[in-house]
Amino acid sequence: MLISESYVGKHYSELPDPCLIVDLDKLDENIKIMQEYVSGHTSCVLRPHIKTHKCPAIANMQISAGAAGITCAKIGEAEVMAMSGIKNILIANQIVSPAKIKVLAGLNRYCDVSVCVDDKINIDALDYFAGAAEAKIPVLVELDIVQDRCGTRTAEETLELARYVSKKPNLIFKGMQSYEGRFPDDCRTEEAKKTFVKETTGFAAEVKGYLQDSGVPVEILSGVSTSTVKYATQIADGMTEVQAGSYVFMESAYDPEMIGLPLQQSLYIVTKICSMYGDRIVLTAGEKSITNDQGQPLLADDPQTGMDLNEEHCLVDRTDKLQDCRIGDTMLVIPSHCCTTVNLHDYLFAVRSGIVEAVWPVSARGRSY
Repeated sequence: MLISESYVGKHYSELPDPCLIVDLDKLDENIKIMQEYVSGHTSCVLRPHIKTHKCPAIANMQISAGAAGITCAKIGEAEVMAMSGIKNILIANQIVSPAKIKVLAGLNRYCDVSVCVDDKINIDALDYFAGAAEAKIPVLVELDIVQDRCGTRTAEETLELARYVSKKPNLIFKGMQSYEGRFPDDCRTEEAKKTFVKETTGFAAEVKGYLQDSGVPVEILSGVSTSTVKYATQIADGMTEVQAGSYVFMESAYDPEMIGLPLQQSLYIVTKICSMYGDRIVLTAGEKSITNDQGQPLLADDPQTGMDLNEEHCLVDRTDKLQDCRIGDTMLVIPSHCCTTVNLHDYLFAVRSGIVEAVWPVSARGRSY
């Protein structure tokens, strides 16, 4: 029997714990809110980052809602999404090994898969393997504006690489990527947020203008996170694409008030109480099903209670709100980081009013190559 046949129609408390559920009403609303904001209040298109959900079903929901394409982190994710029928994909990273470049070139024989670059040797390799595959690879030059990882650091370097790409017969220069990530914790005021995006996205816009003034057209300037979407998109002559990803699920590490959009938590880990002693509650979900790279998760029934993860268990402080709990009770946990938590699971159980409507494979799970 297929897993979908086994669980569709059941309440989430009947699912094999620990597992992931997504509230369909909240998911639908989050997709609608972000798409309507980007389409109605910015000059950008939405290209959501699927590293959040790694799920073709959700990616296709985003496309159906109006997204222009999707963003992936890895070539393995792009393979999965291309096989699901999505034809417009950006890999927001560098692809450098010959084996991966061959796959990238092959994908571009039947769909549009762009890639980022910041090095001439890599550009040479992309051009060579694209030619061997009789394909054309769209390319964005990455500009580092705050992350201090991949990308050029100056307008002059960016222009030099853009011209280098433009001379390659099997590459198509499309523009730039510049990603600022979420607001720092101290960016609480409107003034602080505007200053942050002016120094980051604003610099990217200046470099974009520099390239265009130098005779190099920049069709795309891609970036922008869930956190900064209301601010980074307002820089004049700046971003053209929004790569927000976490908005579909949200997480405890995100503060909706900082974002400024009424996004709701839609992703939860279903777990059960397996032991109790005094003021300690023990749940069946641990580090193998919930990540804590952005802090500890929260208990949905009492977000203020203390929680600590072990390998197989979650230890919960028993508060006044939790005095009626019993062994075997189902509890929902809010992950602190949705993207890395989803990558631990094979399936997402899609529920509405607590009842499972669909079981979605997390098909790009583990595609970290």
